[in-house]
Amino acid sequence: MQFYPGIQALRGIAAICVLVQHSIVMSSIAAVSDYKSILKFDFGYIGVLMFFCISGFVIGTNRKMSTTEFITRRFLRIYPSYWMACAVAATIAPLSFDIWTALLLPTDKLTPFNLPYWTLIYEIFFYALAACVFAIRMSDKALTISVIGWLLLIHLASGYAITSDVAQPGWLIPISRYNQFFAVGLLCAINFDRLEKIEPACYMIIALIAFAASQIVLAVSLVSQALLYAVFLSSVMMASARLVKVPQIAMILGDASYGIYLTHFSVIVALLAALKTFGLSTALLTAMSFAASLIAGTLFGVAEVAFYKTLISAVLRRWKRNSGASTTAGSAPIA
Repeated sequence: MQFYPGIQALRGIAAICVLVQHSIVMSSIAAVSDYKSILKFDFGYIGVLMFFCISGFVIGTNRKMSTTEFITRRFLRIYPSYWMACAVAATIAPLSFDIWTALLLPTDKLTPFNLPYWTLIYEIFFYALAACVFAIRMSDKALTISVIGWLLLIHLASGYAITSDVAQPGWLIPISRYNQFFAVGLLCAINFDRLEKIEPACYMIIALIAFAASQIVLAVSLVSQALLYAVFLSSVMMASARLVKVPQIAMILGDASYGIYLTHFSVIVALLAALKTFGLSTALLTAMSFAASLIAGTLFGVAEVAFYKTLISAVLRRWKRNSGASTTAGSAPIA
């Protein structure tokens, strides 16, 4: 599995986008001001959708992996850190923690407080679907056709799919428009050998055109807008894949991005609750919230990545001893 520093750094940028969004919104609420006068662009939405595209791409690079190893990696990558983040969130406010919450199963219930639950259920659904499809061992051509068929199904079924911006899709999750981001990212991975020949400048032009078109169709079709957004973000991702050298801080943030994403909202809520009696300005609260959530989230993220690598290495070593097979932890981007 090849490692793409540019894509890993892009994960850090996506996490920063989410932090900016939530710091401004929550600080504005705490200061009793209108965040819409400050926040002119939905950074959080873009950050989340970029995570989806990158997940689709990274999972696509794992399509030749054994089904057992794939499932084990995905389970260990997502759940232990998520459960630790739940414990952190529970110190801020009570959690309604049941089997659906614990296992990130699709639900139409309200999300647990202080956790990015709704996005993670999409991740888990996509991982489960990918495990089933990859187990069939299709050719890349057949897999490409299948993914395109999924995109068509989402469009044909869009009248039945969830239409809210932050969806609790329940059993309708297979046809939710958000899956298009995973699908387009997956297509990029499957056909990477051909797509990497396109110059980064061309991808940026495609990204600009797709973004402009997405604004035009917004009032007509949410599902079409989501597809154009997926093309926009995946084009940025493909351009980033050509980057070999990126700043070290960007790599650190990319590695820690999952931990940042899991814990940042809890940190923001806790900090604002502690400062609510001081009458601070929105700008100061935003700066303090951003800095605190970035530092705490990065520390948590670095620790949870180290824990994951230790855990998966131990599991793979045990498999190797038991089977005599040559299995390594690999160096693919951490999804």
